[in-house]
Amino acid sequence: MVISDFVFLTCLYSISQNKLTACLSWYKEHGLCRRQKKGGGRKCNRVALTYEDMERIVLFLTNFAKQRALVLPGRVPGFKRSDIKLLPSSETKASVWREYSKAVKDKGKLVSVVMVYL
Repeated sequence: MVISDFVFLTCLYSISQNKLTACLSWYKEHGLCRRQKKGGGRKCNRVALTYEDMERIVLFLTNFAKQRALVLPGRVPGFKRSDIKLLPSSETKASVWREYSKAVKDKGKLVSVVMVYL
């Protein structure tokens, strides 16, 4: 193909130059067949949490809240639920995660990343 053909195709189909080159290299390598997605999604993700991991996190957080959270009297403004508990200001999300990671490492289980808590 000539450069002007590339420009014509990118303008006609309004795709980027990178996408066009990726399509051309795919068709040269695999012939005229449907392009397959490279990403595997959640099933192929190595860092995705399993259901057991999520249950373990929820159990730890509920136990942590039972031990250290403050129950506010009355309703909290802006919330319809009255069973909301407040963590003390000395406890941050990162400190809760550090305690969780210590507890999980002792058991030899998978430690989730901090972003799960944020």
